[in-house]
Amino acid sequence: MRREVCHECDNNSILLNSRHQAQLLGWLLGLALILPLSASAGCGDIVASSGERTPIADCTDPFMAASIDDPALVYAFGTTTIRAGTELFVSELPTTAEFSLNSAHGGAMSTAYLYRLDGNDWYEQAAIEVVPPPLAPVELTFAATGTYSLVLEEQEIQLMLDTRPRWQQLLLPTAYALTWSGTRHVITFTVTLAEPDPDQPEEPTGASSVLFLPGIQASRLYTLGGLFPERQLWTPLNNNDVRRLAMTTEGESVNDVYTDDIIDSVLFVGSIYGNIASYFDKLVTTEKIAAWQPYAYDWRYAVDDIVRSGTQYKTTRQYLIPIVEELASSSFSGQVSIVAHSNGGLLAKALVAELEVRELDHLIDAVILVASPQLGTPKAVGSLLHGYDQNVLGGFVISAHVAREVIRNMPSAYGLLPTQEYFNSNLYGPVIAFSEGVATQHFVDVYSDSIRTNGTLYDFLLGIDGRPPAETVYDAISANSKL
Repeated sequence: MRREVCHECDNNSILLNSRHQAQLLGWLLGLALILPLSASAGCGDIVASSGERTPIADCTDPFMAASIDDPALVYAFGTTTIRAGTELFVSELPTTAEFSLNSAHGGAMSTAYLYRLDGNDWYEQAAIEVVPPPLAPVELTFAATGTYSLVLEEQEIQLMLDTRPRWQQLLLPTAYALTWSGTRHVITFTVTLAEPDPDQPEEPTGASSVLFLPGIQASRLYTLGGLFPERQLWTPLNNNDVRRLAMTTEGESVNDVYTDDIIDSVLFVGSIYGNIASYFDKLVTTEKIAAWQPYAYDWRYAVDDIVRSGTQYKTTRQYLIPIVEELASSSFSGQVSIVAHSNGGLLAKALVAELEVRELDHLIDAVILVASPQLGTPKAVGSLLHGYDQNVLGGFVISAHVAREVIRNMPSAYGLLPTQEYFNSNLYGPVIAFSEGVATQHFVDVYSDSIRTNGTLYDFLLGIDGRPPAETVYDAISANSKL
């Protein structure tokens, strides 16, 4: 049988196949046009502060960046340098700190935009003009946690060549536009709210509150009774007031004595602590510190006893450690700075030692001592044995003789005597030197010409030389052996 070939059928078949191919190609092209639109819609928008939305064309590079984490650009928020992938921990929201930018790209004008990712959209948070880098620190606020991008857009001056006639240029000058150069630098990072560390103290928000400890004889002392419901014994009106401050040989007050305040000023003398009190008041008023408190105390007692047993006020007994805890609880730093004058410095050291025993010394920020006799002072020997430097108004208000009677049984007087460390320091001469003469010869026979050791000093204070009873303040009395 002969097979016939139908060329027309073959041609029709070829035409039909070409038509199918054309339709298939058209369908693929249409699909290609649709797919980018769908992909763009899934990438979200860049939303300006004005609300204008710009679709993101590339999900992997939403800002069409020329560089990602350019090492020539250094951003900082507060003390934290921000790079790509940085996790910026903040303690609270919103949080504000100084934002700065340094660039090695030269003096190009630019704008730094801060965006925050919300879903698929990037929302503008801030726009900062940089004219030119480095950027002087400006305040920047993060209101929420999440993913952020810093986008630096470099700009350039666009010069336009004007070919119009000269008269038209004069009437309508050419505008020179600042336009985007097409260069964007991007870094993406996250802001995270840090969980508070229970083992870490809170960051200070200001300076420490202040506890002020005055010196010896610098707190007023009172008693009840007499012509008035309350009688001030110190500062005294006369020697009778001084005698009411007498103590027993055991170092206890003969009369009921209390304190209520430090001495701000004294008639005919002027300010004692008035100026420093005004200074601390001003620090509180201007919110430099949260609070300050002076601690008046009965300065006749030993500093260790004051720390342990407190001080009697008119209606209550005040203790130092609870005062420290209360000041620390409201302090901007959570701590207390102790400012102490003279004998107050010895009280401060005793207080800190007790705080250490109770594991509360972390409440103390600093201890500032002003003219404190930490090693003791030879002047205390003269006051104890002779009433040295105690006369006021020729003895009419305070006489050295009466003062010496009271001081002999005051525990605090013995706390001011030169210590072993004083003698060990070798910084000073002898505590006592005896001049030649009949009146001092028996001292020279016992102690040589001077007293240079702690043991010899205490022998002299206790009068082991057998000195006779003192008739005047020029004759040395013997100290209280119980104290």
